[in-house]
Amino acid sequence: MTGLRLERTEPDGTGLRMTGETEDLPVDAVYSAVGYRSAALEGVPFDDASATIPNESGRVLDAPDGQPIPGLFTAGWIKRGPSGVIGTNRSCASESVTELLADLEAGLLPDPESPDPQSVRDLLESRGVAVVDGPAWAAIDAREKSVGEAAGRERTKLSGRDEMLEVGFAARTSS
Repeated sequence: MTGLRLERTEPDGTGLRMTGETEDLPVDAVYSAVGYRSAALEGVPFDDASATIPNESGRVLDAPDGQPIPGLFTAGWIKRGPSGVIGTNRSCASESVTELLADLEAGLLPDPESPDPQSVRDLLESRGVAVVDGPAWAAIDAREKSVGEAAGRERTKLSGRDEMLEVGFAARTSS
């Protein structure tokens, strides 16, 4: 991929028509998200019609137009459907975090089974989930910038999840 050609459209009374006016943008990658549909998660309410988790400002509801489930929040496309861009997801997540913090301040969150933060890591490890912590993320970030710099770019994304985990975990074992 070396570029993306866009063509301007304009209203024609019944929809849009192509104008023939184009713009070429230099890009290295294009990601398609057309036709995305979220899937239900076991034990979490799901609205099959909209393929979203019923929620109010990120608080998960027990049913569409239902009551909030204390301590359960959502963000992104499963919260609002497949729309928007990275910036949209950021503001969407910010709204959910704001509501989570409000519930924390109001004492509305359930007490955890184990208040020790390590218990979350232990649970994820017992389920075979690879956790990327701060040092691992920093190693991935540094590698992407290094590879990008060698190619005359700000960064080059690593080729996939396995490579990212390898780089992140190699940093963990070498420190």
